Amino acid sequence: MVRTILASWGIFWVYWLLAARNAQRTLARENLATRLPHLILVTLGFFLIFVPGAGSDVCCLPRWIGVLGLGAFAGGLAIAVWARRHLGRYWSGAIARKEGQRIVRTGPYRLVRHPIYTGLLVAVLGSALVLGNLRGFLALLCITLAYALKIRREEQFLLTEFGDDYRRYRAEVKALIPFVA
Repeated sequence: MVRTILASWGIFWVYWLLAARNAQRTLARENLATRLPHLILVTLGFFLIFVPGAGSDVCCLPRWIGVLGLGAFAGGLAIAVWARRHLGRYWSGAIARKEGQRIVRTGPYRLVRHPIYTGLLVAVLGSALVLGNLRGFLALLCITLAYALKIRREEQFLLTEFGDDYRRYRAEVKALIPFVA
């Protein structure tokens, strides 16, 4: 199962990079200094997932939990891809203003404001359950913190860009978990 997770992450990131080629022209982007904490935490998190011996390799979960984790992993990646497809040409890895940008409210964006992050966090949770060790859960902690920081900055950016339209969207749709948070 661990090899399946690692290979699937690799395939996912190749797809993600290829899909990024079709993004709309960027008009403005956050600077590297602002983005750096997010990048460091995400890199550390994936380092903990991918590099054997990067933390405790003592398995602490029963195998059936790993099977549930594999399902969560697959579901999380599916959510992220679904969201990425609905965001389409407005996607950017960095917080950025795209040419012709608008608030997307279709697909998973009807349910949560940040479905790509939801999907990635569910996939990382699934990875942690499959790994069944401390480093998987440390990776989840790092990546959750990274996205919490990014969401805070992104929300401010979207409020500045879209004003009352984004305020209404925020009032109607939760950030990460439908109907909860």
